[in-house]
Amino acid sequence: MTREVLGQGSADGPARRWPWVVAAVLAALLGAGWYADGAARDRTADALVAAALSGEQVADAADLEVGAAIAYSQPLLLSAAAPADVSRDLDALVRSAADRAAPRAATAATTVEEVRVLPWHGSLADARDALAGYLAARAALLDRASADLSSYWVPRDDQLVLRERAATAFAVAGADVGRPGLAEEAGLAP
Repeated sequence: MTREVLGQGSADGPARRWPWVVAAVLAALLGAGWYADGAARDRTADALVAAALSGEQVADAADLEVGAAIAYSQPLLLSAAAPADVSRDLDALVRSAADRAAPRAATAATTVEEVRVLPWHGSLADARDALAGYLAARAALLDRASADLSSYWVPRDDQLVLRERAATAFAVAGADVGRPGLAEEAGLAP
């Protein structure tokens, strides 16, 4: 009774406060975890956007290199009047361009695959995988062209489908992470 009169509370006062202290500590830990997860999610989205922009640029440059070699050699390469050794050398020139370009495009796809995504950020993992598949398809075309140039002239419908799939995955991931323009940031918007 003396403690209550002196304002020190009852003998069981601290025992009643401990649930509030535990609740406050848990709330602080949950808040810190939520903040850290959001920061990790944003870093992953930024890494995917950078990988998409870089990967598309590398694949475009590789396509341009092979396309330029084809444009340079095509008149004589397709001409029946061209000597056999000239046709063979021009064919080797284009194949050489494809040989140089294919590994760069494959590296771009590998770089995307290496972007670390936390397991519970599924939509970001889906975006990563869709983008890696699209860039791998572009690299595979260049790889096939180094062996058989006629494969370079086939329609690229599969690539268009894979690019659209990547754009959709980025749009879904953007909605999930609170960045609705993520596909546009990554240069994948139609």
